[in-house]
Amino acid sequence: MVTGMNLTVVVISLITYLVFLVALGCAVYYWFFRRKYTRERFAFFGLTCCVTLTIGVITSIAGKAAIWEQIIILWHYYRTGEILQSSLEPIQSAFSVVALFGVYWLVYRIFKTWDGSISKDTYLAQLANKDKELQRFIKESIDEINRLLNREKPISEYIKPTISPKLPNLGKPRKSLSWNDLARDLLRMNRNALRFKKWRTEDRFWLADHTDYECTVAIKCCTKMPETQELEKFVEYTSKMKDVPGELILAVQVDTFESPLKVKDKTIEVVSQNQLLNNLVDFTEYHERIKERVEDDYLSGSDLTLDKVYVEPRFRKGRDGDTVAGLNIEEAINLWIDEPSGKQLAILGEYGQGKSSTALMLTYHLLEQGIENLKRIPILLELRGKSPRTMTRGELLGTWSYNSLGIHPRHLEALDEAGRLLFIFDGFDEMALVGNQYDRLKHFQTLWSFNHSKAKIIFTGRPNLFLDDNELKAALGIQKGSAGTLICEEWYLEKFNIPEIAKALRNTPIDIRESIVKAVDENKHLLDIASRPSLLHVISRIWNKDLSERANELTSAELINDFLKATLKRQTEKAKELQQEEIEKEKIEEQESTEVSSHENSAKNYMVINEDERYYFMLGISVHMMKKR
Repeated sequence: MVTGMNLTVVVISLITYLVFLVALGCAVYYWFFRRKYTRERFAFFGLTCCVTLTIGVITSIAGKAAIWEQIIILWHYYRTGEILQSSLEPIQSAFSVVALFGVYWLVYRIFKTWDGSISKDTYLAQLANKDKELQRFIKESIDEINRLLNREKPISEYIKPTISPKLPNLGKPRKSLSWNDLARDLLRMNRNALRFKKWRTEDRFWLADHTDYECTVAIKCCTKMPETQELEKFVEYTSKMKDVPGELILAVQVDTFESPLKVKDKTIEVVSQNQLLNNLVDFTEYHERIKERVEDDYLSGSDLTLDKVYVEPRFRKGRDGDTVAGLNIEEAINLWIDEPSGKQLAILGEYGQGKSSTALMLTYHLLEQGIENLKRIPILLELRGKSPRTMTRGELLGTWSYNSLGIHPRHLEALDEAGRLLFIFDGFDEMALVGNQYDRLKHFQTLWSFNHSKAKIIFTGRPNLFLDDNELKAALGIQKGSAGTLICEEWYLEKFNIPEIAKALRNTPIDIRESIVKAVDENKHLLDIASRPSLLHVISRIWNKDLSERANELTSAELINDFLKATLKRQTEKAKELQQEEIEKEKIEEQESTEVSSHENSAKNYMVINEDERYYFMLGISVHMMKKR
């Protein structure tokens, strides 16, 4: 016989199991109809399942009887008034505990992956990325309990805002100008004495006034070299005009070497599209500036230039694609430039993977081939700190060209209309005013306004600018066009492997290069940093004997810490040098002055914080940022 207390335990256990079954049925019901009911209801019944099952398992173990034995004990007591003895095998207890934790996992799993209706409170938690925490599960359960106790209306489903920012119309590139309109614009830019009046449809030619010669000019536009009969008809027609043109011009879209032409005793000047374009813009200064940045400008804290450390990165097509074999990214881009398709490129990568260096070196290598030999001239537009959403296409080109290079934006637009430019929009993740989705997409609307049937565009930046993958695809146009082709294809830069790390260090001292290569080969934590080109340069700057000896123990945090210390030390030394220069300058000025009082003979005291103070403030800022995050 067992004591009466055991009978109480049995009753409590059976009641909790009964409540568990009811709660389980309700939880399954609300999950099945989750499109109709919010997650708070499921959370409440899920929590009820967990609590009641926990009590049931505890009472079963305490009463030393499985649930089916408890039912038999209670039935026997009801019929005979006697309480049967029972025992619970250890394997049964273990199975009960495992089943209990399985229910915990299943309920929380369904809660985290909930794809049904949600309340406004849950929606706000999703925006804050706090909708999958355990505290959230308990809070939503308590909210439902409070609602039931206060007899309030069920929590209603929250309908997400339907007003969304206008997405770029990526599927319909703007139409390129017809040849007669493009020829008119090119002639205007090349010959500012021409004043175009009207288009004559009879023989497809423009009439213009020549302000210097004070005569009329007739300009016939043809996509290819016309037959002699067509030119004779053009000459005959213009000869019969009341105001006979004093000059005849034939503007041909294809290249031609026939100039001038003699037709019925009339001389016709022949100009081609390439002739007009080649004389339009002088890119010499632009080329020199790019060359200076690559060959002359030293990298931060180094005596090396970019061309001394650059390695063409490998890449993969798509986030989950395989690395493209046999091609580096510059070779692949050159092949893409020759393609006739309207597909654009997005070159993406994490911090320090060399996106901007790749854009700059691609520009450099193309320009080094000679402008006259290029199918497309690369225009490197760096977006850092810019706000394209507040600019037109011409204004954005103007910030790049007019103020610094003296190139008129309209001339660039003409080259673009002819399909002679390659636009490289570098650093879209560093644009100004990117705090919300609307502003970000407005920026990309302006960038996509450069898209047309003959355009070639490259975007570079970090994909973590965007809230999610859907926004990334919307902004960059990574989707299928109407013909089933990609409007924009995403290429992801790969991190350096060991041979590429060694190649990037080719101009560092051999002992440092060999030491770093050996260290990254043995320490995977170090490899994660060294595989990023910009951080590899940092490592090469701070690498010393101490780091080499501790290579197997180094972590990424230690390296960043050493880099900060080295940077702060260099800044302190620079401050001391500047202070000393000021002191020397003051001494010279005092020696040259005849009116110097005795108290002026000492140099000024500058309040320059030292290295330790700088480090202390950096730590404080880091802690503050970590807490805010």
